[in-house]
Parts: sequence; structure tokens; C-alpha cells
Amino acid sequence: MNENKPVVITSDEIAVLATQSGVTLMKDEKILIAGDPQRTRLHRYLMVVATIVCMVTVIGIPFLPLVWAITRAYVRKHGYWVTDSRVIVTNGIIGFRTRSIPLERVSDVAISCSFLEKWMGLKSVIVRDMTGEAMSGASMYAAKDATALQHKILDQVHAVNRRASEPATGALMERPYRDSSAQTSEMMEVLRRIEANTRSRD
Repeated sequence: MNENKPVVITSDEIAVLATQSGVTLMKDEKILIAGDPQRTRLHRYLMVVATIVCMVTVIGIPFLPLVWAITRAYVRKHGYWVTDSRVIVTNGIIGFRTRSIPLERVSDVAISCSFLEKWMGLKSVIVRDMTGEAMSGASMYAAKDATALQHKILDQVHAVNRRASEPATGALMERPYRDSSAQTSEMMEVLRRIEANTRSRD
């Protein structure tokens, strides 16, 4: 992953993203990371999980070919992108579901690696928003370099938060002086009126 330069994609590739994944970019939005999970390993992992489930439930082994097709479709639909303003994750089987989390709302970026994932050489990156709920976040399964992806997202979150806080800090610094000046003007006006009323009585 390139840590500094955005990923350059053509208008045709953007059109494909919009058609296949429902991902549309906002004006001047730049893609920093184009998701490319380890699809083969992810499919094997899902098949192992599905096989275990089939063996211990009433579904049974005869349904494994159907499960293979379903997991294959899921793996093909899964993708993720990190832009300079948000994290985008797509999932699906027949259709697709796209989740988009603005970087300023990201509260946590964690790496997940269960025993089975570790055995199969997989790691996933979990992005949570400010609600803290698991379903409101985005899961990037079978990331090729989970640690680098985690660091990249956190760097972008910090950059966005710094940019957002700078104008607010400036406004807080200037506000007391503006308020103080306004209060001084109001007090001077009151004193002038009192002086004018006093003179008129004399």
C-alpha cells in the first residue's frame, strides 16, 4: 500500500464500482486504498465454517454445493475502499449492501483474528463508528496487510479530526476578544446615556 499517493482509477473503473458495488464518489473525493482481500483464502475459510455448521446441524452435507456457491458469491461481492473522507465496505450474495462511515465518525479501528482465521493465515480489520455497535461498523475480511490498513485508516482519521478542530480552535481564541469589545462598546453607550440624562437634569 502506498502511504502518500491516492489510488488513481479511471472514470470507467468508477462506473464499474457504481454498477457492481453501489460505490459512488463525491466531488473531489480521492480513493487512498482500493480493497483487494485475499479472496481464495477467505472462500476457504467460509467453506470450513459452513462445513462445520452443516455437520453439527440438520442442514447436512448434501447442501454443501449450495453453500459453496453462496460463499463464492459473497467473496466476490466483498470489497473495501478508504478515501480521504470515509471508509466504504460492500458485502452481498445476489445483490449488495454498501456501508459508508465518515472518517470523523470513526471511533475505533481494530484487527480481528480468531483461532480459525489465524490457522488459515487471515486477519480482518473492524471499523466502528461513534455508536460503538458492531453492526454499525464495517468489517474488512481477509485484508492482505491488516496492520498497514489499520494504520492508514487511523492516520486519515487523525488528519480529518485535526482539520476539523483547527477552525474551531481559532474561533474559540478570537471569540473572547470580540465579546469583550462588544461588551465595552455597550458599557460606553450606557455611560454616555447616563451622562446625557444627568446633564439634562442639571
